[in-house]
Amino acid sequence: MPGADRSGVPEERAAVDVSVVLATRNRAGFLVDALRCLTAQECDARYEVVVVDNASTDSTADAIREWSRRDARIRSVAEPTVGLSRAKNTGIRAAQGRLILFTDDDVVLDEGWISAYVRFFSQGHDSMTIAGGPVLPIPADLSQWPSWVCPQARPDLPSLFYGDLERALTRFEWLWGANMAAPKEVFAALGRFEETFGRGAQLDTFEDVELVDRLRDAGGSAWYCPDAAIHHRVDPRKTRPRVMLLNAFNRGCSDRAKEHVGIYYEPEGRIPSSRLAAGFVLPAVLGGLAIWTTLFRLTGHPQTFDRARRTSWRAGWCMWAICGDSVRRRARVVRSLVLTARRVAFRVTPA
Repeated sequence: MPGADRSGVPEERAAVDVSVVLATRNRAGFLVDALRCLTAQECDARYEVVVVDNASTDSTADAIREWSRRDARIRSVAEPTVGLSRAKNTGIRAAQGRLILFTDDDVVLDEGWISAYVRFFSQGHDSMTIAGGPVLPIPADLSQWPSWVCPQARPDLPSLFYGDLERALTRFEWLWGANMAAPKEVFAALGRFEETFGRGAQLDTFEDVELVDRLRDAGGSAWYCPDAAIHHRVDPRKTRPRVMLLNAFNRGCSDRAKEHVGIYYEPEGRIPSSRLAAGFVLPAVLGGLAIWTTLFRLTGHPQTFDRARRTSWRAGWCMWAICGDSVRRRARVVRSLVLTARRVAFRVTPA
């Protein structure tokens, strides 16, 4: 067992190579599954799991004590002030490893997760590098997706996936704090997570984005490590058809913005290549959105939902191709018309 000699006596904390920081609050049921995955890692490096109890009021403390008795690699620290960034920073201060990994309590990890990051950082990446891997959606109860969520529709569930190749990320690509790794020197150079960002803070999210932006401003780089995959439980409210259609629309806007600055994206079928072409096809796209959402309401068929989702993506793409972020009167009028048509179509979709 990593972190113990053959007699079962824990080795010195200073011998730890990797620290996994897991901040948790009131998710004792999920936490047990995450700790089970972390103790089952296939990893030659010595590692510890620093569980930060962020003022939990459920049975989280009992769960951590039980798992600490089972496995000496698990230890607990307390952060009494609520805030995800604050809890992560408490974990960083307590971490003994030269490499710090971050994950959440509502994830399921592959057995090679830690090893993937150890291999990545052994390849000569400098100390001003942060890495992250895929965050793939799974149902919250680990059962089956709703019937309309066919495999093609899953890009519009909360997820992060930049493909199968290891690479440096561009300026419009970020990492998620649920799956992130960095040498301890990064935090010595940059400082820790900004505590006004993150769940439970003044600004409720994006502490991971702020850290990556700060790293880039300091001359560092963010990398995508496809072998370090995790599976993130998706809140059932985020698998509702209306929510997924909105995600598709927003993703269409984002993909058009990326295309404009030369960043590759995966198109949802044929797309208009110019502002004029987008303006020409937009009325048909909005009409199609109304038709497909109505058919989905009548049939509930997953392929019908997928057509509605793809059409919603095209509507977002076309709107951004025509309007961009312009504040001119014509752009405001077009944007208002598109959003009104979208709102009408989405009302037809089951909530």
